Amino acid sequence: MPNRPIHIEGIEANGDLKLSDHGQTNVDRGDTVTWIIQPQSGVQEINKIEKSGGVEVFSKIPAPFGNSGNWRGTISSTISGGSEEKYDIHYTRDGGTQIEIFDPKIMVNP
Repeated sequence: MPNRPIHIEGIEANGDLKLSDHGQTNVDRGDTVTWIIQPQSGVQEINKIEKSGGVEVFSKIPAPFGNSGNWRGTISSTISGGSEEKYDIHYTRDGGTQIEIFDPKIMVNP
């Protein structure tokens, strides 16, 4: 199944992340979602990605992979179309300040 990359492009003044999907990714059942920290984004590392609301859409919960600092999760192949999950990204800024962001969501296509 396809990979749906979400590029972490930077940090807004209020601590929100600038994401390539503008905070909403539409996926199909079985897709892989990959969070990729872009060079010079100001993000040192992702500490945790966790559900904050809605329905759990992942069959494989997001976790780090390889030595890249990027994270990956797999959408359930049996989840109902139209399901939505809001999630938190806990991250560390360059220089060591840990932040938490609440905005993004994943939407499963019908």
